[in-house]
Amino acid sequence: MPQEFDVVCLGGGVAGEALAGELEGSGLSLAVVERQLGGGKFLVGDRFTLADLCYLPFLEFLPLAEIEPPPAVAAWTERLLTRPSALETKPEH
Repeated sequence: MPQEFDVVCLGGGVAGEALAGELEGSGLSLAVVERQLGGGKFLVGDRFTLADLCYLPFLEFLPLAEIEPPPAVAAWTERLLTRPSALETKPEH
């Protein structure tokens, strides 16, 4: 899998299906996250916590895998990925 991952990250020809399968197999269940978020801003209430931080690597790859998250997950993803710390530490491509 590392070779496929490298190609996807470089914008190569590996289909988003391969990455989607890996994300699905990793235990990331967007339906569970959607339920956990409920109407809240973050996974544990209204504060950014380690629980949210742990999901950032997966969330970065949702667009590459062509995965459309449920509404609450999409809003949460936007909140996490636009945090100043996330923007400052994101590698340039």
